[in-house]
Amino acid sequence: MTPEQRALLAQRQSTFREFEAERLPALIGFLETIGIEPAKHVSANPAAYLPYLTKVLRDMRCESDRERTVLSARVSEYIGEYFVQRLGGRWFVNDTPDSPTFARFVVGQFTMAPGSPLCIDPFEIGMAFARQPRPRELTALLASVEAQLNAAIYSGTPARGSLPH
Repeated sequence: MTPEQRALLAQRQSTFREFEAERLPALIGFLETIGIEPAKHVSANPAAYLPYLTKVLRDMRCESDRERTVLSARVSEYIGEYFVQRLGGRWFVNDTPDSPTFARFVVGQFTMAPGSPLCIDPFEIGMAFARQPRPRELTALLASVEAQLNAAIYSGTPARGSLPH
């Protein structure tokens, strides 16, 4: 690991606790703002919220960079929670220097793939979602990511870094 990578990793790890503390309250606040109630149970069963989010976000207007940034951040948090619950993963800072997701907040360490370095970058996926033209399809996007994850997990081929979306 280079000195620059070590410094970047240390900086990202130092902000991870703050991210962890703010992630769910921000997601819950977003769900409440867009009219999805009760939002407080999203971390326990994110899949139950998918049809509602898909419907609301399908035609949501994002005309400014700020609106896209907010949508991207909240959808990213949801995507992460979805895969934490769905595949038994967890959020962490990727510390693998040669990974394309090095020093990013990712979801991985899936119980379905013990010891695998496979992870997803929910923020990359969320940004791609927010940039899509309307109608956006969150359900289809998550199904695609899950299919790719399952293919990587069950192929027996070691996967490194981020999963493409």
